Amino acid sequence: MDDAGIERPGDVRVRPLWERPGRRLRPGVTLDVDAEVAVAVAAGDGRTLLAVAGLDGPPAVVSLWDPATGERAGEPLTHPAEAVVAMIVLPAPSGAALLAIAYRDADGSLVQVWDPVAREPVGEPLPGPYDGSGLAAVPVPGGRHLLAVLDETDGALRLWNPATGGPVPGPAPKPGDTWAVAATTGPDGRPLLITLHGDEDEAVVRSWDPVSGEPLRTVLRTRHDEANPYRLAALTLPDGRLVLALSRGDEDDGLVVRLWDAATGGPIGDPIEGDGLLPVPGADGTVALLAAGDGLWDPGSGRRVGDAGTNGVPRPLAAVPAPGGPTLLAGPGPDGTLWLWDPAAVRPLPATERVGPVGLLTPVTPPGGRTLLATSGVISIGGPVDDAVRFWDALTGEPAARPLTGHAGGVTAMAPAPLPDGRMALVTCDAAGTIRSWDPVTGRLLAETPTARANAVRSMTAVGLPDGRTLLATGNDMNVLRLRDPATGGSAGDMFTRLDRPPLRALAAVPLPDGRTLLAAGNATPARGGSWAARLWDPATGQPVGEPFEEQIRVWSLAATPPGHDRVLLAVGTGDGTVRIHDVIGRELLGELAGKHPCLLTAPGGRLVLAVARQDEVQFWDPIGCRRLAARRMGTEVLALAATGSRLAVGGADGLALLDLAEAAA
Repeated sequence: MDDAGIERPGDVRVRPLWERPGRRLRPGVTLDVDAEVAVAVAAGDGRTLLAVAGLDGPPAVVSLWDPATGERAGEPLTHPAEAVVAMIVLPAPSGAALLAIAYRDADGSLVQVWDPVAREPVGEPLPGPYDGSGLAAVPVPGGRHLLAVLDETDGALRLWNPATGGPVPGPAPKPGDTWAVAATTGPDGRPLLITLHGDEDEAVVRSWDPVSGEPLRTVLRTRHDEANPYRLAALTLPDGRLVLALSRGDEDDGLVVRLWDAATGGPIGDPIEGDGLLPVPGADGTVALLAAGDGLWDPGSGRRVGDAGTNGVPRPLAAVPAPGGPTLLAGPGPDGTLWLWDPAAVRPLPATERVGPVGLLTPVTPPGGRTLLATSGVISIGGPVDDAVRFWDALTGEPAARPLTGHAGGVTAMAPAPLPDGRMALVTCDAAGTIRSWDPVTGRLLAETPTARANAVRSMTAVGLPDGRTLLATGNDMNVLRLRDPATGGSAGDMFTRLDRPPLRALAAVPLPDGRTLLAAGNATPARGGSWAARLWDPATGQPVGEPFEEQIRVWSLAATPPGHDRVLLAVGTGDGTVRIHDVIGRELLGELAGKHPCLLTAPGGRLVLAVARQDEVQFWDPIGCRRLAARRMGTEVLALAATGSRLAVGGADGLALLDLAEAAA
């Protein structure tokens, strides 16, 4: 998280109390450009340019930048397509490399070769790959490189002469059987083309002579838990060894990268959770580092040597040789610019210091104890799956209590709830649908309730009943709103069931001035029918209270006024990235503003404040007058907000922070 200045347009002052892991990196160069794909390309005059593509299109635009000066270098390369899928460099004997750009449009994928210095296309467009795993620059005698493409339409591997755009005879593995292609020079100086094949039972890597097209050997064959092949990188190390980086996995379990010695077929180091295969060359052109998952790795030993893409370090997109200096990494920084930094400057954090993405965040206050912040990661396709809940001291930010582990497929929801014996429980659910009740002080599992995977809980909140009990309201993937006993996780009654609706993602307890507590739910779906919208329910009777707040509003998050306020508000975060503020008693829409993850909290002096997230910024608003009071840049995308008294806990893509609200000085 970042130490940007404090903005005070109103009369609320915001200051950070602590942040983890704190700002760890200051870039050497920043480029004022949005980047999703980037690659370094030699200009032929001794300079190295950085080709950068964003998401805007059509047309698809690749801009060229001089990383030495931070300035744009000439006109961009523009093509009438929707987006850039991937880019690779095709070195040439003259020193001025060509650039192969894979584009995506409504008709599929294509590849156009460009002369980046002349800003001109070379030849006609070629059939393109599905993504960057289907492109490779293949070395051949004479210092030239051919272009290898896995054709998206028929799955065939084809070689092309980039200077002429004509086809070249080469290896011909079975069409549709190849997942990825890579190329390198073997220890004997012989050019190699390497292909990845397989299915859920095995992964197979084969090598080919790109000149004759003859198969050379099966380099690697793995089975069982090393199957499900996805991506491939071939790494020639300074000592001459050839190492293969093989990515495998699926949507449910995430992706895992493993390093293999091509000569022996043996694994190197431990599996690396996550996706991304970016070789980082050293001064001699051989591979010195590999960026994979959330780290930088020594490919010869499999040892982690740095962080990448998390804990305050941007996700690297390209390796940029620096004349007379180390190779730099380029990736999108938290301020929206493209950062270039020295990977040697970022050492890995110890395990106890690593926070990771915080997508789930809730305060837990055991009786007589300090408030803890319970966090868990984000379940994302291709990303590492976090199976643990971690605890942090809300006062100091230090790790506190023992992590709760063993959640299959990651944690999908969690919430604290008091137990009849006075203890506080933390209830969690995982992607397999198992609900667990924990003692957060001891880390002891109190109860476990398996359910079907289709019943994985996506939202939880504790709600008090008139008889003095506190139950846990849960909303699951099948849109079932259910009350549960927090001590056992067992059902205490369904409130409604409507199986033709999407997952119930948002719940909030709504305390009223008369002492009752209602329940706000994200789908207005009583058993007799309903629509998209937020509505209130009486948890004691299971019946809806009043009409939905608005029809056809897709609800992603909810926040209600804390106890002690006469004016009861409900902030509704919608699927289109806005927050709509409702007066619960008067049924009045007070306003709408841009943002996500709304959180209502009581600032010092009793003032009601609404916090919302906008990318890497937290904004504070007067929710009744819809007047902005203050804002704070966090230096990382904000994924979760939670109130702990008059303070705001902020979960981000790169860490965790606690902000303090106070009245501004007169």
